[in-house]
Amino acid sequence: MKTPDNNLSEKLINFKNLDSYQKQVIALKFINSVCNNLDNYDSLEDSLKNFYLDFNYLINKFDAKIIKYSKEKIYYVMETYESALIQYNSILKQYYYLAETLKLNNSLELCTYMSYLLWNGYFSINKKNTYQSKNRLNLSGAYGLDCVNGIGVCLNYSSLLNDFFKNSKIQSTVLLCKLGKEITCDYRPRLMRNINQNEISMKLFNLFSIILSPIINRIGDHAVNLIKEDNKLYIYDITNLTILNVKNKDVAELVNGTGKYLLKPELSLKLLNDFDKFEMFLNLDEQKYYQDAYSRKEFIFLYERIIELLNNNKNLLNDCYSSIHSNLESISLNMKKTYNYEKVFTRK
Repeated sequence: MKTPDNNLSEKLINFKNLDSYQKQVIALKFINSVCNNLDNYDSLEDSLKNFYLDFNYLINKFDAKIIKYSKEKIYYVMETYESALIQYNSILKQYYYLAETLKLNNSLELCTYMSYLLWNGYFSINKKNTYQSKNRLNLSGAYGLDCVNGIGVCLNYSSLLNDFFKNSKIQSTVLLCKLGKEITCDYRPRLMRNINQNEISMKLFNLFSIILSPIINRIGDHAVNLIKEDNKLYIYDITNLTILNVKNKDVAELVNGTGKYLLKPELSLKLLNDFDKFEMFLNLDEQKYYQDAYSRKEFIFLYERIIELLNNNKNLLNDCYSSIHSNLESISLNMKKTYNYEKVFTRK
């Protein structure tokens, strides 16, 4: 059995002093750190007797099969689409190098930059991007790949941004959330977003919302990025071009408008399996991060400045797009493989 890292061990020593939310995060990290498979729970008792009773209590509250199934799907996708992912990461690196050339450094500058690229089609084979759920492969662990075909929804977009930040020193993770009621934006950046309004009628959408409300309330209906830079912790919504300040581990408030997002960090860990970022979820429970990361004035000033900069350097953006287009074509062809996970793995 693998032994946990020192930082994790130190947290486990004080496990009983943590609140229930922190215990759940640590338990999930522990599963990933020491277990070769998620059914081998009893092996923990030999090495961590003091921890076992608390851990066993928690694990009974988790849907461990969901975690295991999610991990298996990710491994399958990584193997099946290995060459596409190599090219995808190469594209992200090229755009990151261009950001350095443009002297874009801090996280919000890079978020603005990525928003500009996404909604202007710079990740798409046909240089168009449309918000729509139809025709996506939605590959577990590689949700950003759908953007290559010019389509996607919040989970695809936030995953793309998250993958981009892996080239930097900025910490980011995808966070599931539920949009609060009566959200309004009093500032919209000057970016045209193409949204397919004909996928589903509003009446049908409202009917689905009522039927699925217990599930939506639990797992959320949206995906964003939780970002940490220096001592700042905030949320960026690349789909809606909004920024939110964290108020507590459950709530974030819009900076460029009014309204709240209800955060789902525990389920984000379980369903998306980004265990390497569990420390960021722990940060959500620390008072020092409840200070506003950005003001409305700062956000608007920065956004407008970066958009103007990019508009004035379209020749560089277009040159970079031309250089990576062959990779986009290759990825698109690769993604035409049949995603047939259900026949490979059977739910137990």
